[in-house]
Amino acid sequence: GMNPNLEFPGVELPNIEEKNVEVQVYYGKILDNGVVRVEQIIPMELVESDLENRLHIRYDADGVVSERSYNDRHNDVRRREVYTYNENGTVAVTTIYDRTKTKVQEVFYEYDDHKEVTTQTTFDYYDEEDPVVTVQMFEYKYDDYDNWIQKTEFAVEKGEIYPVLIIDRIYEYYK
Repeated sequence: GMNPNLEFPGVELPNIEEKNVEVQVYYGKILDNGVVRVEQIIPMELVESDLENRLHIRYDADGVVSERSYNDRHNDVRRREVYTYNENGTVAVTTIYDRTKTKVQEVFYEYDDHKEVTTQTTFDYYDEEDPVVTVQMFEYKYDDYDNWIQKTEFAVEKGEIYPVLIIDRIYEYYK
């Protein structure tokens, strides 16, 4: 879990600049059984850039994504991500390889009860000597439908935690 020695700041974040606050709009359709189906409005330019990257997804026998590879226009793999899962279906580790099949990064995740990432620890192996370790932490506020409406990203450096980004999600529910 979390390092108990780190003081986790509260939600008062006066020092976050305006540009570090992002707002996303989601629509939640409330189904008859009370379950909410969530739809995000994705900007078209993101969809088109994905086609440009030629994303290939490989699934395992259970239909779970086991790896994604991003290919260039000659269909050579530029980057490959391989996923290892926890028993509850969340991703435990993402291992990233470059075009020479060299492992360049490993990302480890910890989750809250909503299966949202609370800690993300990245090991960069670009430098042969020592991996560079980056730790990010995330704190969420949830609405009555268990969707998060605010996500705060914190950077952890030299034992200090400070906020770097707040994402507000606006949910518009309809029946």
